[in-house]
Amino acid sequence: MLDARARVLDSGVFKPIADAVAELAPYRSSGQLVDFGCGTGYYLSALLRPRPRWGALAVDLSPYAVAMARSCAPAVVGLVADLWRPLAIRDASADVALNAFAPHNPDEFHRILKPGGTIIVVTPRPEHLGELQELGLALRVPAGKPEQLIKSFEGRFTLSTRRAVAFSAGITAAALADIIAMGPSAHHPDRLNTPSSAQLSAATVSVDVLAFARS
Repeated sequence: MLDARARVLDSGVFKPIADAVAELAPYRSSGQLVDFGCGTGYYLSALLRPRPRWGALAVDLSPYAVAMARSCAPAVVGLVADLWRPLAIRDASADVALNAFAPHNPDEFHRILKPGGTIIVVTPRPEHLGELQELGLALRVPAGKPEQLIKSFEGRFTLSTRRAVAFSAGITAAALADIIAMGPSAHHPDRLNTPSSAQLSAATVSVDVLAFARS
């Protein structure tokens, strides 16, 4: 799954999302960043590239993911942990946090961020990979998912920016296989051989990139 994800992300197909993530985080000479659900470290790398003096902690349940994310920059350290549980991270220790396509734990995010700190959250919109959803190759995104997420952050965070990133991405047969393998629909590889999937040459990418300020 991680190898497939790395191939898809390294191809640049989701670069507009990474660019939005990097733009919404504050630009400071130095700071501490926590990536909650780091995956391969692709979005973490986008944040650190223009912030070379920042320190970062990559958190994920997968030790393999944490190892991959640590290669983003020398200053990145890792923590293998379940985001649904209390995290072994000090109170008010992060200036900025990232939570891209990963579980949300607003209580822990609030505890770990400094007052006034920023968390960048990436969440899919209902039409994200809609062509694959129609074929049963991707899980359906519930209607109102971004709004539900925003509501779950109320009382702890204030939404400062909501940016929609939407475009049609060209995909090859190999890229389609990797997009399926990188997510929870990987257990349906047989559907790749259906006539409908063979005709797919593009897929809709549609997400919200949200910036919240910690109350």
